[in-house]
Amino acid sequence: MSTDKEKTDKKKKEREEVAESLHPETHKGPQKPEHTNQYGNKDKTTRTQK
Repeated sequence: MSTDKEKTDKKKKEREEVAESLHPETHKGPQKPEHTNQYGNKDKTTRTQK
């Protein structure tokens, strides 16, 4: 008979595999796209509001 820890480890591994198949990039951490506005990458310099 398997212990509770073995059961939870197996469930956790299965969940991670499902998540991995849905989002293959998750193991690298969140992939945030670099912010660009209509003027390209000069976000800070194009804002004139103070």
